[in-house]
Amino acid sequence: MFPKAHAVAYVMMAFRIAYFKVYYPREFYASFFSIRAEDFEAETMLGGIDNISGRIQEINRMGFKAPQKEKLNYQESLLF
Repeated sequence: MFPKAHAVAYVMMAFRIAYFKVYYPREFYASFFSIRAEDFEAETMLGGIDNISGRIQEINRMGFKAPQKEKLNYQESLLF
């Protein structure tokens, strides 16, 4: 059973993340990329929306066989 207090804690954390992402984007992304720097594909992100869409489709074609790094890249590309 998932306690309500636990669910509230998740929602509060989501609001904190959203707040910092909106009002302090430099600090948010500095901390985000300092933690996940090795998983970030800068070439893909800097290539434009067509390049990102192509990469997302490529990962989708892999399906469940995609490695964890590819799944993280897929999730990160959806964030931006």
